[in-house]
Amino acid sequence: MHVNIYITTMKSSLPGRGSYAFMNRIRAIVWAWVWVVMGLFANGTTAQAQADIRCSGANLVNWTTVTASSAVGSLTALDGTPISVTGTGSMLALGSPTSSQAAYDPYTNKANSVNLDNAAEPQVTGTGPFIYTWTFSQAVTNPFMNIFSLGNAGVKIRYTFKDGAGNPVNFTIRKTDNSQTFYASAANQLEGNEGNGTIQFQGAISTLRIEVTYLSGSTSEAFTAVTFGVRCPDVSFAPCPAPTIVDWQSNTAGQAIGTVTDNVSGNPVSVTLTGSIVNIGFPGEFNNTTNWDINSTAGERVAIDNAAEPQVTGAGPFLYTWTLSSPLRQPIFNISSLGSTSIRVRYTFFDENNEPLTFIVRKTNDWEAFRQLSGHVLEGAEGNGTIQFDGSPKQIRMQVTYITGSTAENFTSIQLVGSCPAPEPQDGINGKCNGANFAKWTNVSPNSVVGTIMDITGKGSSIVGAGSMININYTGYFNNASAYYLPTRYADRVAIDNAAEPQTSGTGPFLYTWTISNPISNLLMYVYSLGQAGKRVRYTFTDASGNPIPFTVLKTDNATNFAKVGSNQLEGEEGNGTIRFDVPVTVIRMETTYLTGNTSEFWTGLTFGVLCPEAQVQDCPTPRFAAWSTTATASQATATMPDAQGNTVNVTLKGSIINTGFPNEFANTAIWNPVQANSNRVAIDNAAEPQVTGTGPFSYSLTFSSTVKDPILNIYSLGSAGAQVKYTFTDAAGSPLQFCVRKTDSWETFHQIDGHVLIGQEGNGSIQLLGTLSDVRIGVTYLTGSTAEFYTTIQLCNNCSTPTLPPSLTINSPYNVVVNTTNPPISGTATAGASVTVNGPNGQSCVTTATAAGSWTCTSLTFTVGSQTVTAVASNTAGTSTVAIASFTVANACPNLSVGGSTTYTGGALCNTTNAGTITLTGQTGTVVKWQTSTNGGTNWTDIGNTAGLTQISFSNAQNNQQFRAVVNAGGSCADANSAPFVTLTSASACSVDCDVKPGGIVK
Repeated sequence: MHVNIYITTMKSSLPGRGSYAFMNRIRAIVWAWVWVVMGLFANGTTAQAQADIRCSGANLVNWTTVTASSAVGSLTALDGTPISVTGTGSMLALGSPTSSQAAYDPYTNKANSVNLDNAAEPQVTGTGPFIYTWTFSQAVTNPFMNIFSLGNAGVKIRYTFKDGAGNPVNFTIRKTDNSQTFYASAANQLEGNEGNGTIQFQGAISTLRIEVTYLSGSTSEAFTAVTFGVRCPDVSFAPCPAPTIVDWQSNTAGQAIGTVTDNVSGNPVSVTLTGSIVNIGFPGEFNNTTNWDINSTAGERVAIDNAAEPQVTGAGPFLYTWTLSSPLRQPIFNISSLGSTSIRVRYTFFDENNEPLTFIVRKTNDWEAFRQLSGHVLEGAEGNGTIQFDGSPKQIRMQVTYITGSTAENFTSIQLVGSCPAPEPQDGINGKCNGANFAKWTNVSPNSVVGTIMDITGKGSSIVGAGSMININYTGYFNNASAYYLPTRYADRVAIDNAAEPQTSGTGPFLYTWTISNPISNLLMYVYSLGQAGKRVRYTFTDASGNPIPFTVLKTDNATNFAKVGSNQLEGEEGNGTIRFDVPVTVIRMETTYLTGNTSEFWTGLTFGVLCPEAQVQDCPTPRFAAWSTTATASQATATMPDAQGNTVNVTLKGSIINTGFPNEFANTAIWNPVQANSNRVAIDNAAEPQVTGTGPFSYSLTFSSTVKDPILNIYSLGSAGAQVKYTFTDAAGSPLQFCVRKTDSWETFHQIDGHVLIGQEGNGSIQLLGTLSDVRIGVTYLTGSTAEFYTTIQLCNNCSTPTLPPSLTINSPYNVVVNTTNPPISGTATAGASVTVNGPNGQSCVTTATAAGSWTCTSLTFTVGSQTVTAVASNTAGTSTVAIASFTVANACPNLSVGGSTTYTGGALCNTTNAGTITLTGQTGTVVKWQTSTNGGTNWTDIGNTAGLTQISFSNAQNNQQFRAVVNAGGSCADANSAPFVTLTSASACSVDCDVKPGGIVK
């Protein structure tokens, strides 16, 4: 066995996570015992603070026992907690791994499944429903289920999912190889005939009940194989088309030396690797796209003998260190054959400050064999994959520990790669986006439709519709500026056959359910042809629990034919328009009712979108445009432009130039802001090089002889119908230059991402660069289609007021993690000085203000054990941010509740004047926090000092009916428990009397 590693750098961040960007930072929740168990000590020093659980990939159930009526297995939670899983029903045997990449997400080549004999009873007794029950020893948040062969070609089967109390458990389809044989017929119902796929449930599940019903064909269906698991949040990465491989120059038995190009500055960075080295060379070892995200047929690698020491001295940890002459931003390791089938190896990563160096898995061919344990720990057993680190380390310290099996492991190959483009989010970051993102519909059946939608942070969600559907993928229906809030030429729609049932069975209501895998704020719904003349239709919107979902009508071409009725009802009579749901949504129940006329109405077109925060763009009454010289060359154009004070600024554009001149090309106020009829433009031949040499990036520079504040670019024909083109704006040092879109005629073809990136496909519009600038660099990259795109024209001006954006807002922590406290601090980033309101469960809220550094924290919210969601909104004089949403799980940090126990006194009767005794505590669970006493019947209690940890206390001269009790706590976040009180009873008859007997009487 050998292990191979690449390292590369990438220069962006995890979609939508802002300055904390690529991954959540380490938060100080000190659980030293976790680190002791995992062996995560740095050079024998004290344990590091545990990172919040940031992970990628999935853990699946390991099934161990199957009988004719039950199955037993184990599952590892994302926080490492072992969970037992028990299934009851008609079982056959252990099954094979669900290893088809086309059908399952995640798939696995190793984790087994359970074969359900879901036909045994139907063959004898009928069509069902027949019950399978799956019980988890601890609630599992958003578990997934891989299913193989649901039904067959002649047998359609329905699975109806419910919890232990019989309530519906909704799901989304993550993946299938055939949406016609594996589809959702309702939010909690799955149907299949020889169907395969992965579904993911919503919420915390401890008991899952599956009702199996045979819908068609013979009931003699053989078996269905299933398994369960938990997976980390999805992350999307851009490809790395042209990696630059390190030049390894020399090696010894203890060191290798090379150089790599820094992708930010373009400068060479020297690399020194210390550890046990074998050799260098052997290019082409990592050319497999199934295993690794970065691939190359060329370039040397260095082989490290990470088994030399283990073979002699034990299981480790052993240290390897990459030292860089300057920091690399978000470097990447490609790793091949981490561990072997009999040897599980752990890599623990630290930076130059010995702080945990967190990462995320970009790609692997098997999540079981290549698994992230926590933010900075990786384990493998013959595992292959690509990981990407957070931050810009100057040193990567890798501790190698052998967990299981023989330590006679052979070697690890490493290839260091640089100059990869950044893994850019697909849309927006920190609220810096304009316009809207629309759903992309991919599959439709008579009863369901499946698509994806991207929120403004770049986070993708699946969207599943259940109801009577017709078709999808017809664009152009929402391009009417009079009817739709942000008209779009290219967003497709789904046609719902909301008349199929009414034509035969009445006026309704008929139910459509739209399920989104992640909560989305400010969700838009575009509606085309709601009802028709003489046939008025009503939509009533509720959530999964039946609560009304309020909405706002943003735009319509006829307020009578497209009207809001109450807070959650929309009525239409050939109505068109856009509505925005006013609360974050994951499930939308849309009840359709026919109010008037014949119910034989044909169809209604729908789609969904996400509205980005809108910049408040003011008109520009006196723009100062550039006058381009007619003496442009093939590589340079020059112009003069007055600045805001009227001073002349010389402008130089370098790159591939066609010509200048042609006034009046930017005179359409519906497309550009500002416009001026007599200002000329420059045409850039941004396809000249791509036509010959590839997809780019190709560079243009725009320089000013003196600084210009917030310049504006009017852009015409960015890309074409067959060529999607990306413009990336940076300064001379490579730092991103943010901009706002002032105007466009189509958000779909002129689209801002990541604050400083513009994508076009025959797109037109105006952007305003933000800042006082002297040097603007534009990187031109061809993303899709032929590179033979002709030209793009640009007009330059300034002296316009800067658009004002509403405040940005993110929730950083906790975010998709497991926490071990019911009172976690909620924190994030926002525009400095913005007021931030955080809303929690049961009407709780917290209001705070973002600091000058843009951070905020709220500590007053309290949660219960299980899945939790918080929302936040920021506001200032510029407006209100998009609602931010964060989901997390509160672990049961109190597995054994505190029990106060009983108190006993074993002495004799107590005198009412002088007494003493001892009280003993028994039957408690937990440790004594303190003892208390009360002299007014338990109304008030007084702590007794120095009694912590004591199960016995002594008292003296207690009053009659005085009470004593112990306060006990079982640890973690468990609540205190009070023991049953002991009550002292005193009397004079219990007092001892000293007497002398003398003549004449008894004398005391």
